[in-house]
Amino acid sequence: MFRRAPRVRPLRPASTGAALELALRDPVVNALGGARLRDLSGALSIGREFSFFGPDAEPEGVLWNGVNISAMQASPRALAAFGAHLAERGRRASSIVGERAAVETLWDVLGPIWDSQVREYRWSQPLLLAQPEATTGADGAAVSSRGPSTPSRCVGLRAAHPDEVDAVPSRGLSTPSRCGGLRAAHPDEVDAVPSRGLSTPSRCGGLRAAHPDEVDAVFPAAVAMFREEVGLDPTLGDHGRAYRARVVELLRGGRTYVVTDTDGAVVFKADVGALFGPVAQIHGVWTRPDMRGRGIGRRAMSDLVTQVRRDHAPQVSLYVNDFNAPARRAYAAAGFRQVGELSTILF
Repeated sequence: MFRRAPRVRPLRPASTGAALELALRDPVVNALGGARLRDLSGALSIGREFSFFGPDAEPEGVLWNGVNISAMQASPRALAAFGAHLAERGRRASSIVGERAAVETLWDVLGPIWDSQVREYRWSQPLLLAQPEATTGADGAAVSSRGPSTPSRCVGLRAAHPDEVDAVPSRGLSTPSRCGGLRAAHPDEVDAVPSRGLSTPSRCGGLRAAHPDEVDAVFPAAVAMFREEVGLDPTLGDHGRAYRARVVELLRGGRTYVVTDTDGAVVFKADVGALFGPVAQIHGVWTRPDMRGRGIGRRAMSDLVTQVRRDHAPQVSLYVNDFNAPARRAYAAAGFRQVGELSTILF
């Protein structure tokens, strides 16, 4: 019996389950496209953004061609077919993103056609995953739960009991004897507490999920992040209505986390930009420029992992430009380790 060779076809609602199953084989790599695929599951319009190659029940790859282009779990011949498929059509996506090897294969076909439209190549973007065993010390440095620098037999700070007098050394303290013990500062000692040089300014609160009614505080921070990270102004064209709607959507979903000062201004923000299976992928990490270099980002990222695991998903991931050394140090201090490499081509 004659059998037609596999080809790229629009995804249909009936085939969405097989496509999702394929993407979930690597939810960390496929988080961005997979989250969009899940959102459109069952929608009649899914075929406008998603195509697949191979049999309906066992596809060899899934192609997202929406706001982004991303090939998910594609075999070599699926990638070749996706490249030819895209080359026959005009570009509508703002970027190509995905596992580096897949992006490079697609670009072998698309590069000669679309190269003049490229704004920036970001070939090396380490894909990071927060490690369950990683914690952070008081200085923000990563400390493994195995082989800690402080012996595991030590417990936390507590008040000593009166009958422990013989256990407290009277000499040889590294802190000179003229220094008093740890105590709460008195309100009238405000002038003795330095206002500068603190790793986290005392006027800033801790990391928390932002409230939906804080959109007017979060939106300027989100715009500043977008301009800095993407190099475009999201308020142009429609005066920011679409971008503001996305900010509101994240706020309502409890997916934006912030650190604010006493005036309510955002000094740090991060979003759970994609949720796919067991993975929460962090997007839009930003620290206000005048607050950088004080350790705010390191402390906030460590707290972010804990809160996102509690609120959304057990695995927390993100990807970062390889040239962004300060961000990479902050992520490492928060317990993130590289598990892959993505690439992004911006148009």
